[in-house]
Amino acid sequence: MKKWFVRVCTSFLIISISFGFTKVLAENNESIKNEINNNQDKIEELEKEKEEIQDEIISEEESLKKIEEDIEIKKEDLLKVSKEVEVFQSEIDLIQEEVDKIEEEILKIEEAISIKEEKIESLIKEQEKQGVLLANRLRSYYKLDISNQYLYMILSSENIFELLNKLYNITILMKFDRDLMKSKKESEANITLEKNAIEEYLKEEESRKNDIVKKQIELIDKQSEFIVIKEKEEKHMYELQALESEKNNLIASLEGVQNNLQNQIEDLLSYNKELQAELDRIFEQIENDSSIDNGTTPESGNESGFLRPVDGVITCEFGPRINPVTFEAGFHNGIDYAGNTGEAIRATKSGIVEYSGWIEGYGYTIILNHGDNIKSLYAHSSQLIVSVGASVQQGETVALIGSTGMSTGPHLHFEIRINGQAVDPFGYIPY
Repeated sequence: MKKWFVRVCTSFLIISISFGFTKVLAENNESIKNEINNNQDKIEELEKEKEEIQDEIISEEESLKKIEEDIEIKKEDLLKVSKEVEVFQSEIDLIQEEVDKIEEEILKIEEAISIKEEKIESLIKEQEKQGVLLANRLRSYYKLDISNQYLYMILSSENIFELLNKLYNITILMKFDRDLMKSKKESEANITLEKNAIEEYLKEEESRKNDIVKKQIELIDKQSEFIVIKEKEEKHMYELQALESEKNNLIASLEGVQNNLQNQIEDLLSYNKELQAELDRIFEQIENDSSIDNGTTPESGNESGFLRPVDGVITCEFGPRINPVTFEAGFHNGIDYAGNTGEAIRATKSGIVEYSGWIEGYGYTIILNHGDNIKSLYAHSSQLIVSVGASVQQGETVALIGSTGMSTGPHLHFEIRINGQAVDPFGYIPY
């Protein structure tokens, strides 16, 4: 009888100590709950801000792509206009070369005319002198009676030879005068013809020059039109390039902000991992503490099998997956059931409530100890119905479905752990 009493007292003391440790651990967990929750809220806010910035980056990149396409089009248009300007400039240069040649020719013609005019002027002066001499001689012929002159020569001559000599001289002199008059007239005519020909050629060259200059002016006018178009295209392209630079700077700035947000998120996730490690330590202490009962819980060994904790469809099974919140590769330690906020979560098997509180990532969570080192976990609850130390029966409501912790919507995350290690629940519950 005394031995039985001692055993009962000892068992009661052990259970009391176990519950005491569990309560302390729960209180320690609650002390970091708010910090974890705040961190998660910050992460969600940063993720939202990051998504907004990403949307803005995508929008700016689309705008930048359109600007770059416009720049390429403008470059092609500018190249075409530049080629047109170059073609006109080549034609203008060729015409200018022709104009330069004509101007050189005109200059030579003007120099030739100037020389001819000087020769004509000199010849005119010489002719004027000869004309004066000839005029004087002719006047003397008219003043003297030629018949008397001949009689005088006959009478004054001493012999026939002297007479013939005088007559010959008179004949030669008269012939010279006639030749002089003829030469004067021919020279005047030739010089006039040559001068007229040169002046006519000069007029033709001047006319040709005027026609070419007129054509050159027309080309310059057309070129000017293309130059105006080219300047407009260049101005527009420079504006697009400035806008392109502005967009690139904005995108770089947004990416910098995005990277900064990602760094903050990673820092918070890293910090939450540290907190998770602390919670894992708490979980381990709970595991160690629960081992004091030597694997015995009320009627835990009398239940046959495990029940489905909710009736919702399975949305994610046990095993490797991409985290729907962080989008990182990881391992899913349980199975997810779809559900609506406020729907009942049932105990998969009878047991004792070992934990009732907040766990980072899991949100509001219930952990049941079913004995034999088997535990079940119910996470993301909107409300916890049972408290630590309570004994629950299979099928009893322990919490309500919610979306607390790291969650994308209302659902139940359900785990079965053996010796603290997560196992595939499908080995224990019906699919």
